[in-house]
Amino acid sequence: SSPADGSQTCSLGEYCALAECTIANCDTCSSDGATCTTCAGNLINAGTECLTEAEAFADWSVPTLFGSFVGMATPSGFQALQTGYANGGDDKSKAVEMAAQAFLSQFQDNFDLILVTPYSPQTGTYNSGEFWGASGLGSSTTLRGIININMYGDGTTSIPLMHEIGHTWGVFLPESIAPNQTFFSHWGFTALDKQGQLGGYARSGVTCQSPSGLTPTQAQGCTTNVLLFAKDAGSPSTSSDNVGAYSVLELMMMGLKTSADLSGEEMVYCEYPGTFAEDTDHYIVTCNQIVVSTAAELEAALSDASKATRLSSGAVLRVASVVLFPDEVDIPSNLTGDLLWWKEYLEAMPALFKAATYDAAELNFQITNADLKSGASPSPGSLSGP
Repeated sequence: SSPADGSQTCSLGEYCALAECTIANCDTCSSDGATCTTCAGNLINAGTECLTEAEAFADWSVPTLFGSFVGMATPSGFQALQTGYANGGDDKSKAVEMAAQAFLSQFQDNFDLILVTPYSPQTGTYNSGEFWGASGLGSSTTLRGIININMYGDGTTSIPLMHEIGHTWGVFLPESIAPNQTFFSHWGFTALDKQGQLGGYARSGVTCQSPSGLTPTQAQGCTTNVLLFAKDAGSPSTSSDNVGAYSVLELMMMGLKTSADLSGEEMVYCEYPGTFAEDTDHYIVTCNQIVVSTAAELEAALSDASKATRLSSGAVLRVASVVLFPDEVDIPSNLTGDLLWWKEYLEAMPALFKAATYDAAELNFQITNADLKSGASPSPGSLSGP
């Protein structure tokens, strides 16, 4: 335990005092005192300062509505996103969170997810898709999470949006089911009914080295801890919309199926040792242990926090797509190129998501004047789109 003076244990075991939090209107700071983690009241957390909405969003334009997405121009916000793509970590999360809060400052609390995207493809080491839980952000009682996806651009056939949406519910497994997870929030080297949106492998492509060709079950396991994962049967952590339907275990985590619906369904988890061998067609993994769990065991092991986020069959998730521009002059009156592609992609996504959940849930990207807060108004003439 920490000593009475409130100091914390440092990385080498010695005690170190927390740095003084001197940021005005900040309730709690990081351990070094350099950034704010929680601002007082409804102030906006800008990292090194806590600001009012007027201060935080002084250079953000009024929203421009394009039906399936909203355009907002902000020199500071766009630069912050570019810096986030270069540096990752807090720089990226803070930039995306600020964009979400800018949206919430103009729109009512009607949305489950906020999707932040730059208006054109951006380079950077950390420009891949990412999800952050966002319960309570900006005093929202509805928001579940924030997603950032780069603008992939006209001609792209698939992006990992259903993957990032899936992170709202998973993969969050207890140690009893999946000990020592190394692919946090993804399935890793796990056998499911099919490749999931959050990774994993189709059970048909996962077999024991001995007995050769056997897929382990609770009734019959492997005689060694070596599993063969067919390279074309999945991935530890990556996917795209092209994967198609969610795994039935992902749907169970989402609340769209129950273990009673999945009698006989099992998950084969390989505790990954950090390395693997391979041949032409397989990854060959010597698991630290192989754990086979039923759907009922998995559902029973879900945390109360995970259960609280589950959906009901027939749920409609509202997603606000916010496209960031560096300047108001960059917001077009008619959509072409990447922006037209983005609009058409979002308009096609509800049908793909409905099919991926076996008609159990839907997405709605439409944003209208009715969603605006009292006193807020969109840019004139912006609703016509292309």
